Amino acid sequence: MKKTILLVFIIYASVLYSQTPELTWQSCYGASSNDYIGAILKSDYGYLLSASASNNELQIPGYHGGSDAWVIATDSLGNFLWHKCFGGTRTESEFVKILECSDGTYYLFGSSSSEDGDLNTPIQGMNDLWLVKVDSEFNIIWQRAFGSPAPEEVRDAILTSDGGVITLARVYAAGYNVSVAFGMYDIWVCKFGADGEMEWEKTLGNQYNDNAIKIKKGRTDPVETYYIIGSSEYSGGMVGCHVSPSYGQDVIVYEIDRGGNLLWHQCYGGSDSDLGKDFISLPDGFVFVASSASSDFDVSGNTKGNAIWVVRCNQAGEIIWQRTYGGSGREWPVYIDTVANGGFVVIGNSSSKDGDVVNQHGYGATTDVWILALDSLGNILSSKCFGSTGWETFFNGNSIARSGDFDYTIAVTSRFNDGDVTCATYGNDDIWLFEIKDCTYYAPTTPSTPAGPANACSASPNPGVYTVPNITNQTTEWKLEPSDAGSIITGKDSLLIYWSNGYEGTVAISARGINDCGASAWSPPIYTQVETCAGISTHSLNGLKIWPNPAKTHLNIEIPANVQLPVNIQISDVSGRTVLSQQLVNHQSTLDVSNIRRGVYFCILQYPLQNIHGKLVIQ
Repeated sequence: MKKTILLVFIIYASVLYSQTPELTWQSCYGASSNDYIGAILKSDYGYLLSASASNNELQIPGYHGGSDAWVIATDSLGNFLWHKCFGGTRTESEFVKILECSDGTYYLFGSSSSEDGDLNTPIQGMNDLWLVKVDSEFNIIWQRAFGSPAPEEVRDAILTSDGGVITLARVYAAGYNVSVAFGMYDIWVCKFGADGEMEWEKTLGNQYNDNAIKIKKGRTDPVETYYIIGSSEYSGGMVGCHVSPSYGQDVIVYEIDRGGNLLWHQCYGGSDSDLGKDFISLPDGFVFVASSASSDFDVSGNTKGNAIWVVRCNQAGEIIWQRTYGGSGREWPVYIDTVANGGFVVIGNSSSKDGDVVNQHGYGATTDVWILALDSLGNILSSKCFGSTGWETFFNGNSIARSGDFDYTIAVTSRFNDGDVTCATYGNDDIWLFEIKDCTYYAPTTPSTPAGPANACSASPNPGVYTVPNITNQTTEWKLEPSDAGSIITGKDSLLIYWSNGYEGTVAISARGINDCGASAWSPPIYTQVETCAGISTHSLNGLKIWPNPAKTHLNIEIPANVQLPVNIQISDVSGRTVLSQQLVNHQSTLDVSNIRRGVYFCILQYPLQNIHGKLVIQ
């Protein structure tokens, strides 16, 4: 069945209060073939996604044939904006990283087996790593294919302070650009300048299997450094540490400088398989997250099997605390982040319906997206899964974008159209893009009483203007009661009311905040007295007299003798702008109005216990 790009939103109509993140919107992208997500980047206008396109069913600009790298742009709520393909007539993987430079250009990092189309260099072996630099319109500035005669596995990339980029990959053999290989699989790190020239390359590993998942910024003083996290099976080569005497892989953390020099490395784990997935550098140390099947040496308390392992270390790399999380199934992390309260958010996959896992939707070994909130000591604050009865799968940790504390946009591969997923097509892998927020923090705020005129003239062609203070992360919904008093034009924090001709009466104007967590309560209303402004004559209200009306150069005011002075008088135009404000200290006064322009005005006398309203005309 042919499938076009799909988009479905879920926006809740009321304020959500919970201690766990809520799904606030979602959209799906894909064709009738399987579609796989590579990376996501938060942009000025929304998000950039990278995926793979294996046919041109969607008529994607730039499609070359075979499998191309596919870039999709959306707005901040996942609405499709544009898309484009990169590659040749053979196979390109989805870009695993999209990096935005300070000048508005981008780096795209993936792999390719093509020698035509957008590529113009021979491929060494089955495929090569592929680094592309594009301008702000995603036109190619330069591209480089690099690697060895054997296959490479693309992993991650990071910007450097000089405008260049460091790439991270896994290699099998030496040759071509790879100067050294120690064993079965090694970690390979390359530095490119902004002009696309390779400045250096470095192999990290030993004679057995080495792996790397992420590269992160480290220290800036006294030198600029970067941390690499992955795993190693044995000591030797560049690896001087191993926790267990067996050949089970340990988590390994490397620190290198911008020149590729190895400054420090440390291993963590037990006698079984442990693989580091993500890393956070902190002022007083670091935290990493890993998948672990161990229950000895550095790993304690793991009764769960294939668990998520979070480790907090000091600046020397010594473990301060460590915790494992999971259930009777299989869990693995892809991402860890800090939040403002000193805690952490961990995002990964889970197939368990017990233990620490809450709200898992799948059957058997199928996986959901699992989100854990932890305090500063690793205690669980909240646990929640998002997904369907099928598979929701991360292929790496680069498909998560942070907007704020407990505010993340996530892209995964999904197949079934049930549970939390409302936009996928049954039977095919789609890209499921969704936002989660803790609406306890992001619930919209009730605005203050709107500011605007207290009086209005329905015969005037000018609108009444009402405003509330701008509040970040929400827009304003307005309410006019009765609704037939006028027609409204709304802005983010302003309202224009064009009054219905001939309308008279008191109206109430209220506002409330709206965002994807719902709506706030309505503000206290502002009341406006609307009159036709016809038949204006001398006022005689509760003993008060104002004449002449219409007035030309002066206005006489007689205040009843029993009214305590002083009394304030305020004259404003039909838009609410004050044109005269004066304090009256005598029971009979004359005001000079010769400098007031011709038109209809409203007059308010502020008595000690009440306000007297009236209309007057200046000729």
